[in-house]
Amino acid sequence: AAQLQRRGVACAVPGHGVVGKSYDVVVIGAGVVGNACALELRRRGFTTLNVDANPSPGYGSTSSSSSCVRFSYSLADSSRLAWESYHGWLSWADYVEAPPGSDLCSLHEVGTVLLSPESDTQWSILQDRIAAVDNIVGIPAERLDAADLRRRMPYMNLNSYRPVRRITDDRFGEANGHEISGGIWYPNGGYVDDP
Repeated sequence: AAQLQRRGVACAVPGHGVVGKSYDVVVIGAGVVGNACALELRRRGFTTLNVDANPSPGYGSTSSSSSCVRFSYSLADSSRLAWESYHGWLSWADYVEAPPGSDLCSLHEVGTVLLSPESDTQWSILQDRIAAVDNIVGIPAERLDAADLRRRMPYMNLNSYRPVRRITDDRFGEANGHEISGGIWYPNGGYVDDP
């Protein structure tokens, strides 16, 4: 957010109102999405003001994000957007026009896996659809069975804990006697850190 503010994106937060000025566009929100929208508008010649109820940019839902970069969606448009965003993270410093050596967030490609519960016909159909979308979009992905998961991720507990239970349920956290049957591995998945 500080990088975006230095690029001329104004931001109003509680106690720091902007009085007597006019803007072409007022953007509601000063997290990663609101600030990115304002930056793109500024690059197109619009004056912008981000308004946020929180004390500083990035303190809303952005601060609660898992920062996970994943591609497993059942709709091609969602997967295309995720794949495009991945490439945006790869060139983040260029996007925000940061000087060399700037302390910026960065993508850590540690891989992600979409796990499959024990034999479940509906889940199998969904995973087939996701795999087909991966193929259409061109997202590198690999189907893994339980043996593959054990070999590649020996630290992973493959016990199944379905069905979903409330934390107040006495059986919350109990394995159901079945195992995860496999998953889809995404080598380019990972997370974005916060410097």
